[in-house]
Amino acid sequence: MPEQEQELELEREQELELEQEQEREQYLTYSRIVHYNFQGEFMQIEKLCEVLKVLNDMPNDREGTQGSAYVIHQNYLIRTVTHYYTGTLLRVFPHELVLRDAAWIADTGRLNVALTTGHLAEVEPIPGDVIIGRGAVVDAIQWTHPLPKEVK
Repeated sequence: MPEQEQELELEREQELELEQEQEREQYLTYSRIVHYNFQGEFMQIEKLCEVLKVLNDMPNDREGTQGSAYVIHQNYLIRTVTHYYTGTLLRVFPHELVLRDAAWIADTGRLNVALTTGHLAEVEPIPGDVIIGRGAVVDAIQWTHPLPKEVK
C-alpha cells in the first residue's frame, strides 16, 4: 500500500477513534444524569429521550458488542442473499453493517481462489460508505488481502 494511502488510512482510524471516544464521554455524562435523576425526585422526559437517543446511536467497540462476532476495522468479504461486498467494517448496528472502502463484487470467480489469492473476477468499487442490512447477510469472511479499489 503506498505511503500516502497508509497515512490517510491511519488518519481516518484516528478520527474514528476520537469520534468514538467523544461519544463514549457523552454517554458517560448522560449515564450520570440518569443515575442522579433516578435517585432524585423525577427524571425529565426530554432528558430521558436524549439519553435513549445517545444509547441507541452508540457505536460498537473495536471487538464488536451485543454478542456479535464481527470485529470493527477488520476487512471482510460479505455474502448477502443477492451480492458480495468487500470493505472495512466501520460499525455494527442491530440491523445494519457499515463498510468503508467498499466494493460490490459481481463475480468472485472460484471462491477458494478468491479467498486464498485475493483475485476477484469482477469488481465495482463503491464511493463512500455502504450500509448492508444484516438480515440479508448469509456469511462474512475475514478478507486478508488488500481491498479491491479498481473497476474490474
